[in-house]
Formats: sequence, C-alpha cells, structure tokens
Amino acid sequence: MTRSVRARPVTDTTSDGRPLREVTSYARRGNMLTQARGALTLLKNNLATVGLTLADVVYVRAFLAPDANKGRAFDYEAWNQSYGEFFNTADQPHKPARTTVTTPTFGSPDGLIEVEFIAAFPKAPSLFSGSQAGPNPALRAYGEASAAISSGVAVKPGTALYFSAGALPTVAGDMKTQAVSTLESLKSRLADARIQFKDVVFLRAYVVPDADGTVDRAGWTEAYLKFFNNPGQPHKPARTTIPVHSLPNSSKIEIDVIAVAP
Repeated sequence: MTRSVRARPVTDTTSDGRPLREVTSYARRGNMLTQARGALTLLKNNLATVGLTLADVVYVRAFLAPDANKGRAFDYEAWNQSYGEFFNTADQPHKPARTTVTTPTFGSPDGLIEVEFIAAFPKAPSLFSGSQAGPNPALRAYGEASAAISSGVAVKPGTALYFSAGALPTVAGDMKTQAVSTLESLKSRLADARIQFKDVVFLRAYVVPDADGTVDRAGWTEAYLKFFNNPGQPHKPARTTIPVHSLPNSSKIEIDVIAVAP
C-alpha cells in the first residue's frame, strides 16, 4: 500500500498580501491523470519488489480530492482512464474489486489522489523462509528505512487477521492530544484480542482539517511516533491519512487498523 506524492500549493494573494484563494498547480506533479498514473506505477513497482504483479491485486481503494482548476470538481474521468491503462486490458485482463471515494482536501490543493492496494500471493513466498529480524515473524515491511511508515507490509500465508472498528479520542484538545488518546484507546482494544502495535499491518487515520483547510500532520505524526517506529516499538505499518469533513463528537481524528491475530 502506498500513497501518491503531493505537490506544493500555489497561493494567490490580495494587494495587501492576504491569501485570496488556493489553486492547484500542475507544474510539478501534474493533473489527475498524471498523478493517478504515478500512484499506480509506484504501487506496481512496490508489488514487483516482493514478486507480485497487478494480476495479484485483490482490492483497490482510491481517494480523490477536488481540483480547483476544474471548479473543485472531482476528476473521475481521469482516474478511470488511468485505472483502465493498468487493469482490464488486453495485456492485463484482471480487474480487482474497487472503491473510489472523495476527500475534501489532502491538506494541500496540489494533491489530487491517493491509492491503496491489497494483493494476494499466488503461492507461499520465499521471503518468509528465512530468519526475521523484525518484531513479528509473520510480517515483512518494505520501504525506505528512514521513512516513518512502510510502503507496504506482506503477511505470511495462513495468518489470521484482525480488523478493528474505528477508535475515537476520549479527550478534547489539539490534533496531537486527540491522536495520542485515540492510539491509547486502540492499544487497549487490541490488547483485549492479545494483539500489540507490532502486529499491525495497516493503519488508516481519518482527520478533520482546520478551518483554513490545512491538516495538522505534524501533530498527528508526533503522536504516531510515540507508538510506532521508535526504539521501544520499531515496527511501522503501511498507513494512509485521509481528511474528512467531520467525525462523531467533533473529534479531530479516528483510526482503524488491520493486524495479525494470534
């Protein structure tokens, strides 16, 4: 699983320097078609590192943000076109189950799409035949060693999975405070099933943007690093952070996970 890289926002200003409106810049990352192709190519390459192809993809989920250059419309046509270049073609006839949903923003007007894959190994992969240095022998995480999250996580065949419901914070406060509270609640819930954060395969966070449309990713990341990718708990799952319009009880964040069950 991975997410597409976002470009830098471009802001128009009034004569006194105040922000007037944000528009999407195609200069660095391109339009929806370009970004979608890039995301799918990156995912295809991620699969190849563990011997998988697009034919092994079980499920695709795409999150689309509005394009300010198109009147804040969601460019479904470009997403569908890019998808059709990778799946259900003469060379690649496989077509996985798919969901396309929208988000109000990615915290920047330049990001237009994020995509997640779930894929199945056609046979037991050799990558689980050797010793495992990580905290869970049933998992193999991939991506840059310096990254806070994994670009993908492989699960050993025959392993049972646990799917959590969404956890919400139990306290008020800023993003970091609420995110820490939510992760503590999730940690307690997992413990009831004899599962720890080292067993988490995938984490999805739903966050509410601030009034100006930005997302406090710094606060969310600080909270995340208290529980993942640290000396006491080095494991880091695959992760997606998706802004939403609102959450129950005026919460700023909700989190669900997929984890390896005992």
